[in-house]
Amino acid sequence: MAIGRSSNLTSPQYARRRREQLIRQSIVASVSLLIILASVILIARLSIFQIQSVQVEGNSVTATSDVQAKIAELTDGNYLWVFPKSNVLLYPKRAILSAIKQQWFRVEVVSAGLDGQWRGEATLTMRIGERTPVYVWCGVLAPAVVQAGSGNEQCQYSDEKGYLYAEAASFSGTPYVKLYGGLAPGTSPLGAHFLASSTPDAFGSALSFVSAIGGVDFFGASFKPMALIAKENNEFEVVTAGGTRIFFTLDQDIQRSIEAFRRVVDSENLTSARVEYLDLRYGNKVYYKKQ
Repeated sequence: MAIGRSSNLTSPQYARRRREQLIRQSIVASVSLLIILASVILIARLSIFQIQSVQVEGNSVTATSDVQAKIAELTDGNYLWVFPKSNVLLYPKRAILSAIKQQWFRVEVVSAGLDGQWRGEATLTMRIGERTPVYVWCGVLAPAVVQAGSGNEQCQYSDEKGYLYAEAASFSGTPYVKLYGGLAPGTSPLGAHFLASSTPDAFGSALSFVSAIGGVDFFGASFKPMALIAKENNEFEVVTAGGTRIFFTLDQDIQRSIEAFRRVVDSENLTSARVEYLDLRYGNKVYYKKQ
């Protein structure tokens, strides 16, 4: 008797049964997948897994209601028309953080965290750190006579890094050093950096000069810089409360300029004189003119 492959293994009946079996398995798998997907969608849409409230901390100027409204806008709707953006696991955290910093230049740092999400009481807490005004930028061109708190200029607040972030309120006196120039033509001031197009760390070097000369006794009182004016070719002008104009350049070592300034003030006894200008742009030579 010959031994060979069973005819049942290749018969049309066997092939048909095999196809039917595969079809049944595919149907079962598809139905199971749909059940699992429907269950996931149902669970994802349950209210207990949605953000219930938004809390904002650390803000003093940025309105809490505005931040909450922005978050409500970004968490409204669904992904792929089915998964809610307000879900505690799916909410667009990065988009929220980015949108807040883009809309409010005043915001320097922002973070987001959830609390109570597994108790059905999810609270999204936004922690905001706002910039502190240190200077005010008052235009590309300085007026012929820089005045303190004149109220006629439209200025923007600047932080300690020269970042311009908000319109400054009108004020009297001289609470902030005024900045002029320092932006490329046509640049919108809000969201820009003073001296961004200049040499690296130009702002820090220029302000170190302003800070250094601020302790010199001029006209019987503490010398007080009132404005820093950025000009072309890394040159700057400081206007003091007493009307003295001091010229310096970043093309030479800023510490040498500071030392030269102090030396000529001490040696020429300029603290007791009315000085129209001091020019520190020519190395060791310092030019000045008394009024």
